[in-house]
Amino acid sequence: MGRRFRRSSDCGRGYRPDGILLRHAAALRGMVIPVAFSTACAFLLCGAAIVIAAGAEQWPLRMFHGDSTRALLLRTFVPLIVAASLINGYINTTLLQHWRANPALVAALCAVAFAGLIGWIISGLSMAIGGRIDRAEEARNLAQAELRALNAELEIRVQERTRELRQKNQQIAEQLRMARELQLALLPQQFPTVPADVSDDESALRFLSLYFPTGDVSGDFFSVFSVGEKAAGVFICDVMGHGVRSALITSMIRALVEEEAQVTSDPGELLTRVNHALAEILKQAHTTMFATCFYLVADVNNAQLRFANAGHPCALHIRQRSAPAEKLESDGRVGPAMGIFPSARYQTAARSMATGDLIMLFTDGLFEVEGPDGDSFSQQQFHATVNRHVASPPEEFFTRVLEEIRKFSKRETFDDDVCVVGVEVRRTD
Repeated sequence: MGRRFRRSSDCGRGYRPDGILLRHAAALRGMVIPVAFSTACAFLLCGAAIVIAAGAEQWPLRMFHGDSTRALLLRTFVPLIVAASLINGYINTTLLQHWRANPALVAALCAVAFAGLIGWIISGLSMAIGGRIDRAEEARNLAQAELRALNAELEIRVQERTRELRQKNQQIAEQLRMARELQLALLPQQFPTVPADVSDDESALRFLSLYFPTGDVSGDFFSVFSVGEKAAGVFICDVMGHGVRSALITSMIRALVEEEAQVTSDPGELLTRVNHALAEILKQAHTTMFATCFYLVADVNNAQLRFANAGHPCALHIRQRSAPAEKLESDGRVGPAMGIFPSARYQTAARSMATGDLIMLFTDGLFEVEGPDGDSFSQQQFHATVNRHVASPPEEFFTRVLEEIRKFSKRETFDDDVCVVGVEVRRTD
C-alpha cells in the first residue's frame, strides 16, 4: 500500500500530462512571436501605402504640409514619437535580455535621454518659431510704418483735392451765377407799346410777367416784341429738363425766334421754321432734346388773336374778365414739341379779342405741383382756380392764383421752373 502511494506521488510530481504543458508555457513566456511582428509590419506598410496613395492634399498628410507652425510641429514631433516608441520597444525586448541590466536604471536613462532630445528639439523649434514671430513682427511694424506714411500722404492728397474741388466748385458757382444773371438780362426788361410811339399808359396792350426759376439757370423763357405797328408777339417756351443744357437750348431758341420773326409774322410759319432749324442743330450735335412753345400775336388793328402751339399748355383767354377762361386751341389739336420732327408743320389759329380781355400764357410748372400728401394739382383744379379770380384786376389776379397754388402745396417754391406772361387788352382799333 505504501509503495503504491509513492508511485502515485511520483506521478503527481512529474508524470501528470498537464505538468508538461505548464513547463512548455513557462519556456515560451516573454518570447516574440514572428507571425505577430510580420502582421504588424504588413498593417503598417498598408497604412503608409494608403496614405501616400491618397495624396498630399488629403488627410492626414495635408496637416504636415505648409509653412504654418502647426505643420512644423507635426513634422518634428510625429517622427520623434514614432522613433522613441520603436527605440524604447527595442531596448525593452532585446538589449535588456542580453545585458541583464537593471530595468529601472535603463528606464531612467532612457527617460533622461529622451528628455534631453526633446529639449533640444523644442529649443530648435522655439528658435525657428521665435524667428518667424520676430520676422513677422518686424514685417508688421514695417507695414504699419508704411501705412502711416501712406495715410499721411493720402491726407495731404485729400486736402489738396478738396481744396482744388472747392476752388472749382466756387468757379462753377460763379459761372452759374453769371449765367443766371445773363439769362435774366435776356428776358424782356421793358415791354413794347402798341403803337410803338405812345407811352405805356396810352398803349393798347399791357404786359405782365412772372418768372420763378428753380435752379441757377432755367429752361423756361419768354419774349415779347413788336409785330408791325399795331400788333405784338408773345413767345413762351419750356425746354426739357433743367440746368445748363436746358438754358443753352433756350438761348438757341431765343436767337432763332428773333431771326425768324423778321421773316414772318404768321405764328404757325414761325414755329415751323424755328422747329426745322432747332432739329437740324440738335441732330448735328447728336443730342436729343425738345421744347414746348406757344406763340401768340395780339393784333390790335384787327381785334384778333393769332396763335400756334407746339406741345405747350394752351394759353387761357379771359373775355372782359367776367366769363370763364377759354383755352386758345385750334380744333383741339396741338402740334408736336419742337426739336423732334424736322418736317413738322404748325397751323395758325385765330380768335377775336375785345377791350378788357386778358390772355394768360404759362409753363406747366405752374400747375404741376404736389401737396404734402402727394396729391397733384391738376389742370382742372388750375382752371377752376383761374375762374374763381377772373373778375380781379390783372396784378391781383395773378397774385391770387399763385397764392392758391402755394396754399395747396404748402410751400413758397415750385418743383419746376415757372414762367407766366399776361396780356391785357386795353383797347382795339
